[in-house]
Amino acid sequence: MASGRSQLVDYTYQHLNTLLSGIQDGVRPKQLEDILAARVDVLKRHYNPFDKPSDASKKVVESGSVVLSDGVSLSVEENDKEVIYAISKHFDMDQVDALVLMRSFFYNEGLPQAGESDASSLIEELLQVITPFYYSERLCVSRTLTSLFRAYSNPEHPFSNVAKKILSDVIDEPISFALETMSQYLAKAKHPVPESLLNDPKRASLWAKQNAKEQLVLLELMFWSLWEYIPCQASIVVSVFEAAYGVEFGYKQENSTSLLDEEGRQIQKDLASFWVLLTIEVLNLELVSSAGLELPSGPQETGPLIGSPQSLEKVHRLVMSHTHPGFVCTMLAWAFYLKGVTDAASRLAERPAAYLPFLREIRSSQEVAFKKGEKELHATIVSACLRPESGLFPFLQALLTESPVFTTSVAWKVGSAVGEPNAVAYRSVMKGLVIALADYEPVEMIPDFDGLVEVWIALFGQSESSTISGICRQYWDYDWKQGISRRGIIDCARTRFPVQIRPLVRLLRCMTGIGFSGATPGAELSSRDSNSLGVDRQICISYVYHYLSNLPTYTQVISVAARSGASALFDRTIHRARTGASGGTAYTNVRPVTLPGGSTLAQKTVGRLLCSDSSNDPVVVAWEHQNNGWSVLIDLLVDYVNRRQGQSRGAYGRDLANRRLEQTNVLQFDDIGIEKDTEDDVLVADILELVLSIIQGNAEQMEVLMRSLEGGVPVSHTNKHSPPPDLVQLIFMILEDTLSRAQNARYPLSSSSLVAPALGILSSLLALPAYSNRIWLYLRSTTMLFGSERETNFTSAVLSSERASGQYTMTLSLLRLVRNLFEEAVASLLLTQSEQPRLQLIKNEVLSRAIHFVHGQIWVDYSGWRYAKLGDRFEIGKEVMSLYSRVVETMSAVSSAHAFAGMSEFVTRTLLTHATSAAINPLVHIIASGRSLLGTLTALRRFAEGSQYMGLLEVCLRLTRLLLNAKQVSSVAQDMTLLERTMCSEISVQNVLLRNRSGRVNAVDSLAWYVAGRELGLNIPRESIRVLTALCSSLSSVTPLPSIIGCFTDAQAAMTSFIKIVRHPYDDLALRNAIWNFICMAVEKQPALAVLLVSGQFRIQSTREKGKKEKTGVLKLPTEENEVDVVSLGTKSSSAVEAACETLAGWSALWEANPQLLASVMTFLDVVWNRSLEQLGDFEPTKANSEFWKQIAALASQDLGPSPDYISSRSVETDEGVHSELHDAVSNYSLRTKIKALALRIVGTDTAVHLQSNKGKEVVDKPSSFSALNTLMTWDDLQTQDFADAIHNSFDPELSNQLVAVLRSSFGSITVETLQSVEPLRDREFGDNFMLSMPLLQDIVKTALRTKTEATQKADDAKYLVYSVNLNMSLAQSGYFLSQSWCSLLEHIKGYLRADPKLRSTFLTIAASVAERIAGERRSGDFMYTIHGGRLKVLLAVLEVPWFHDITQNSRSDLFTIVEQLEGIVSNETFSPSKSLLGTISKPFHQSLLQIIYFCGRLCQTASRDHSLVKADQRLVMGRTFTTSLLFIIDALRITFDSARTRLDVQLDNDMQLLVAAFQQCTRPGLHTSSNAWLTRLQETDVMNASFELLRQCDTAGLADVDLLRSRGRPLYSPHVFMFHVTLASIPFTSERLASEGLIPAYCSIAISQAISEGLIDVQLPELPGERSPAHRAYCSILTNVNGVISCMNSPQQFIEAQVVGFVQLYGKQISRAMSWNNDEPLTLPFLEELELTIQLFYLVATGSTVSSRKSENMSSVLRAFTDHALQLLQQINYALTHPKHLAGLVEPVTSDERSRIARENGEKFSGSSVSELLDDKKRPLMMSVVRRLFIVATTVLDALVIVGGSEQVMLCGPEEWPTREASLVLHSKVTIGEPASIGTMLELGNCAYDTLRFLKEQKSQTTPSPQPTISPLVDVVRHALESVLMYTTTQLVIWLSRHEDEQQWNAEMDQDENVETASVAPTKDRDRRNKRKSITLADRLRRGMTGEMTSDLQALVTKSKNLIAQQSALVKSNSQKMVDITVVLESFLEDRIQVSANA
Repeated sequence: MASGRSQLVDYTYQHLNTLLSGIQDGVRPKQLEDILAARVDVLKRHYNPFDKPSDASKKVVESGSVVLSDGVSLSVEENDKEVIYAISKHFDMDQVDALVLMRSFFYNEGLPQAGESDASSLIEELLQVITPFYYSERLCVSRTLTSLFRAYSNPEHPFSNVAKKILSDVIDEPISFALETMSQYLAKAKHPVPESLLNDPKRASLWAKQNAKEQLVLLELMFWSLWEYIPCQASIVVSVFEAAYGVEFGYKQENSTSLLDEEGRQIQKDLASFWVLLTIEVLNLELVSSAGLELPSGPQETGPLIGSPQSLEKVHRLVMSHTHPGFVCTMLAWAFYLKGVTDAASRLAERPAAYLPFLREIRSSQEVAFKKGEKELHATIVSACLRPESGLFPFLQALLTESPVFTTSVAWKVGSAVGEPNAVAYRSVMKGLVIALADYEPVEMIPDFDGLVEVWIALFGQSESSTISGICRQYWDYDWKQGISRRGIIDCARTRFPVQIRPLVRLLRCMTGIGFSGATPGAELSSRDSNSLGVDRQICISYVYHYLSNLPTYTQVISVAARSGASALFDRTIHRARTGASGGTAYTNVRPVTLPGGSTLAQKTVGRLLCSDSSNDPVVVAWEHQNNGWSVLIDLLVDYVNRRQGQSRGAYGRDLANRRLEQTNVLQFDDIGIEKDTEDDVLVADILELVLSIIQGNAEQMEVLMRSLEGGVPVSHTNKHSPPPDLVQLIFMILEDTLSRAQNARYPLSSSSLVAPALGILSSLLALPAYSNRIWLYLRSTTMLFGSERETNFTSAVLSSERASGQYTMTLSLLRLVRNLFEEAVASLLLTQSEQPRLQLIKNEVLSRAIHFVHGQIWVDYSGWRYAKLGDRFEIGKEVMSLYSRVVETMSAVSSAHAFAGMSEFVTRTLLTHATSAAINPLVHIIASGRSLLGTLTALRRFAEGSQYMGLLEVCLRLTRLLLNAKQVSSVAQDMTLLERTMCSEISVQNVLLRNRSGRVNAVDSLAWYVAGRELGLNIPRESIRVLTALCSSLSSVTPLPSIIGCFTDAQAAMTSFIKIVRHPYDDLALRNAIWNFICMAVEKQPALAVLLVSGQFRIQSTREKGKKEKTGVLKLPTEENEVDVVSLGTKSSSAVEAACETLAGWSALWEANPQLLASVMTFLDVVWNRSLEQLGDFEPTKANSEFWKQIAALASQDLGPSPDYISSRSVETDEGVHSELHDAVSNYSLRTKIKALALRIVGTDTAVHLQSNKGKEVVDKPSSFSALNTLMTWDDLQTQDFADAIHNSFDPELSNQLVAVLRSSFGSITVETLQSVEPLRDREFGDNFMLSMPLLQDIVKTALRTKTEATQKADDAKYLVYSVNLNMSLAQSGYFLSQSWCSLLEHIKGYLRADPKLRSTFLTIAASVAERIAGERRSGDFMYTIHGGRLKVLLAVLEVPWFHDITQNSRSDLFTIVEQLEGIVSNETFSPSKSLLGTISKPFHQSLLQIIYFCGRLCQTASRDHSLVKADQRLVMGRTFTTSLLFIIDALRITFDSARTRLDVQLDNDMQLLVAAFQQCTRPGLHTSSNAWLTRLQETDVMNASFELLRQCDTAGLADVDLLRSRGRPLYSPHVFMFHVTLASIPFTSERLASEGLIPAYCSIAISQAISEGLIDVQLPELPGERSPAHRAYCSILTNVNGVISCMNSPQQFIEAQVVGFVQLYGKQISRAMSWNNDEPLTLPFLEELELTIQLFYLVATGSTVSSRKSENMSSVLRAFTDHALQLLQQINYALTHPKHLAGLVEPVTSDERSRIARENGEKFSGSSVSELLDDKKRPLMMSVVRRLFIVATTVLDALVIVGGSEQVMLCGPEEWPTREASLVLHSKVTIGEPASIGTMLELGNCAYDTLRFLKEQKSQTTPSPQPTISPLVDVVRHALESVLMYTTTQLVIWLSRHEDEQQWNAEMDQDENVETASVAPTKDRDRRNKRKSITLADRLRRGMTGEMTSDLQALVTKSKNLIAQQSALVKSNSQKMVDITVVLESFLEDRIQVSANA
């Protein structure tokens, strides 16, 4: 016992019947045998398949677990039980059977839609909707058994062995089985309507019709069981006859009053037809006629009927007692059987005694003496049956033509319940009856010979060709050779030819096996596939042709005048060798006579009389004359044309009289007495139909016939000055005459009997080039059919006449002619263009007229015409759209050949680009109104027209899909066409049957209904879903994107039905794949539908709201707990993801058996996972399912094995058509490759989603997907397994080259592009029709194959080359997809792989192998560029695993192998990266190559740090590789810069970015042994000036295209040019070149120069909120590059003086703006960068200039301005650093990332007491960075001031050399925010730096040995800042003190001068001087006190700083680089200088 899926539930009996009948496939014989084996018990009781209810079954259901016969256990929920019991009671069936029925119904049919019904009535609704399913299953049980019998009877049937096995299990006793079947039939016929239904007439009628259908099914079963399986014993025959007559051949029914409607009467008619068949079948007339019967020596209990006299008597009495005309066929068959019994008795010398009574009863001649006139009983019966009043022949004709049993089209029309209509076996039985009649007596003796002819034609000609061609061939192969009796009917007609032409012509036509004639009712309903000629029909055609070509007789009526008189041509004679009909009298010709048909009757030829001889009346003579009947027919057509023209011109009589005078021995048709009882048109139509039946679809026989027709000279041709007309000319003459009569009001065209076959012949003759050319010429010359270009108001006579009558046979023939004209034009395109170019122009003209005629005269108006038969309307629309479809399909071929451009352009213009409502409405209305119209046709039981409408709908859907696909590659791809707009809109449709409007309908909604319509067949649902897919794809390019979800009436229900189909494991595979494609497209292109398909909102939930009614679309049942869902297991979630997972669960079986379905499911999962982040919550259950990921990982790790062969050399016939012998192998391998690739992509995508959804978390666990893959995947083996598959590609460019050569040499203008498939790539399937269209090639070379022997071989070569190319491209594309999937996977999981050092080494080894494979590739071709690019991506993905990690010693060899191979890759001429850069190839690859170069440069730089580990040869490899790479990069940069000046291109911008990055990496030191080569190339290409020119033209700010700026965040080109300059500025030689080539002038002439010079560059732009201003970024880049050039130059003095000073002056306002920052302004990170760069610029200017140069006017002014601004800036920086809380408030974000970081840091606690609180890289990394950068700015400012202020000179020189004028610091201790920095400011800043350094030292000592990575750099920065503060402050203070000493010295000198003055000075003056001296001394005292205080503070700061720095140095004493402790020097210097100053 197993739980799971039960085949009893999944497979309905209807499904089994379709499988056994061959209607559907998809199941293997062994699987079918297992399915049927579980149902043997049911098949045994097929007549009553469901048991009665039982307590035991109820108990099993109550238990909650039911074990079915297939061993599967089903759980039964409580909610299910109520439903089961209700079904069991309603149908009186077993409870377990009710459970299976319910589950099967819900699974296969789905939950029904319920309205707002009360809960109490919902069970009734359920029973109502399940009743048809129940009845269908009852019928299909017996039909399944019938199908088994049919499979058993056909050894070639795929399930023949299965049938033998199952039938042996089902039928223990075959005879008993047959007798029981008859017994059950009788029981059903007598079963009354149940009493419970008597009060409900509707249900009673339904039950009665179901009962009658079951009787019909039993008769079918009985027929097929007796056909071969069960021997027809006497008991069975008696049982059959007793039952037949007991129920009066089905008309005697207990419930006949309930069968009075049309359906009931039809069932009874079908029963009667089967009884006729069955009663004839059991007699086995064919055996009686051929082998005869044999009487046994005595009665036999078991044996045939002949062995039981009692049975013979029973049957005889039954037959003789029922003489109703409806039993006449059975009576006739019994008469033939009686003759067999009589003949058997006559062959015996002594008759067995047991048979004597019966022989006497049947009046056997051996036992009864006859009187005169008496005959044997069988003769009497036959005579009675053949009397006209018996109605035998009319009955047979009606039976054969009007019964669904014998005509499929009639079965469709009336909706018959016959399971398999028009089986060959049915007609074989009737053929046995007719042949027995022919064997019984000569057919010419039959009274109603014409009636027999009609029956013969009905039997052999009035049905579908596929059925009757078999019995026609059987007649020719077997019956024709059995004797003259079976040939009698045709020989009899031949003896009357050509006096009576029609009988022989009609008989021969029917014997060709063509089936219905054009004028036969029902012909348009048949599946007339005459163009697909089968073997049977071809043989029949050959027989007919040769028979008519060699007629042994020629019949003539000889008038009295012709056999009397002197000029008599004929004379009476006595023919003694043979006795004629008139006692030996015969006739002979006196002279040779030319007969109609052109044959000459030799003199003295004897003719046999066919009538009594008379001297006064004409006689009929049959000449023994060999003649060609075809010549007679063509002569008759000439005679007809002459007479028609004679009536119009009056010349025919004169020509005929003249010819008769000249040729008296030439007879005309009037002379031989041809009958004129019928109209000429009817006779000519019969002839044309015969000709058409021979030539239609049979080119070989057509050519033979045409030669035969042209062999003689028709006697009716009277114009001796012109050759006789051929068949083409005759046809056009007939057409012109007929159509001209139609245009004449006096001769209305009332019949299409001539026009339709004439047009059909023209269509067929187009297959012969010799005649097709004539047809084209005649069509060009005539205006009767299509008018002319000058006749704008042309009205077709065909259309006018048929519009009046409502019959459109001629219109349909005309449309088929146009279609065939187009097909011929395409097929002969090559031949015509090469040999008859002028004919090509004629074809263009004719086709142009034809397509305009079809569109203007038919398409836009046909829906409004009057129709006698609605099917004609459907056929007309179908033909027109088929023509349009072919034009669109072959558009590429005819366009490339420059042919029919007008036709293809007209179709696309009228239906697509310039469509009008009149052109589009018919197309959309067919789709929109189909649901209503099909429902109405079904309700009215007009099934034939419903079938025709389905054919119309299928073609309409195909055309719509082709148009939507063509739109996507047209000029209007971005626009919404009228077709799309109309399809997405509600339109008003009219029901043509009910003459009312069906309301407003949406075509999209109708398409969804078609997809789920099981009754629509296979093709319509497939095409419908493909149209929906094409519509989604087409609309995806329209802006704004239209959504189609609003086009559905109930989108949820529609999507649910789709999911149900894809979930069904036995539904149509092609449909399921197509639905998966649609779901993928919808998820990808339609967001609203994506939510609906992916989310769990489809799940049906129970809603319990008291007192409210709910409308959920789900049937509910009342329970004790209010309302719940009807069946918990009856439905499943409608999530497409769950459906995919359900399918994926069986991946192991699908991998081998059905990779196509598995690939579809995996494609969907891939699409969904790419958008899983949008609906992350919906995916959590699936993402958390470990089993799901195990399945995905298993697929990803599957071994593909070796790729199959792709060189095709032969084709094979399969169920899907003709394919290459390698198609299946290549297709399956490619699909499996795709599946593996998709599995890898899904894992990679899931990993990316996992990382993105957990972004921001410190620790992220590995996703389940990666864990599952990592468990199965052995990464160490990738080098030899999976990556071999990823890198290997089977692409063979030689195949394409060979195909191009063959096409060019043999097929002229046809190219490979011509043969490209019109199907989108998503709809193509791997295999032999993947890239190039094989059907299109066959269309093009069709004529070449027929006309030239040498061309046949070339066409075959082309065919097999196309096969091979398609197969090879299937492998190549799937392999390329696999490589891309590996790239995607590695890109997302590289983070997990990098953590393992062993894997990093492994992947380097893999990369080395991949690089070797890439470098060694020598195949060429466009697709090889794609492969090469894919391989480079794989190499890049592999390299990204060890990306920039340290290289171990073991991996160095792999690294240098990669580098060595890289040189070959870059220099590979086959795959030149320059071509990729220039865009000359379809798939550029240079970007991947540049990234690989970048990686190798970085990794080599890391690996070569230790020079001792790099060998000399490895250095040479590096030098060669990177030099080669640089040469390519420099050339590429020049090309890119030049291209960028001409256009704005995002792709070019990306190229430039990668080129600059690779250039930057490849120019690193240590990678080259010599730089001369690339430096020389740099100069030769003048790439620097090119970059300057580009920069001058660039939109540096990006405001020229704001949308692009917003999308990318940066302008095009300029950032990369600046980065290029950064690289050049970092290299000494190139920096010198950069400066000399004009870097500064270029920067002064860019787009933002004006804004910079005016100081208008802001950090942000209003146009770009939330982003940094590109202009500000560019300005910072400018400063960076200027600084870089200055710092890298060996002697920048001249550059500074000549250019930099001017640069500073030009941009002075922006510089001053930056340095004027204060603490009232916000502080942003970009501004900090600008400030850093600005200060660095002045520092570099200061360091790069000499003391003397600083004294120049320009330099002096610049430095003086800098000093002023610097002191102000230092004051602001000091305030910010000493007020950390204020600083934290100043920092403002620019980007969203900065905003979130600042918000996060502001959330932390912060007192603001010390700046050290900001130095936490975990809690406040951003503020820590700000503090660090402020210290750097302060340090740089101080370093610049130290240089400008001469601090080093103060330290190194004596006081006399000190620059005392450079004392800039204010000498006071105040710290005033708005003033320049003072000594006090510096001391405060120094103390801040000291405190910070002490804090960092403590932090560093606490975190040792693993300090925070950001502490050490910050320590160096703060220490440098502290030292700079001390240095500048000390030197400034000393300078100030020096200036004070100078002042004191000056004052002392002044005192000395005063002492030597004369004493003549007045006392008052002395007093004043003393007062002045006293005041100066007081100021000096104050200054001395302040200086002393500042000096002591400074000394204290220096002292404690020295101690702190010493401690800090001790912590880092292990570092190789040790910093000099300048505090020791400063302390000593300060003590010395301060002490000296003090002493002084």
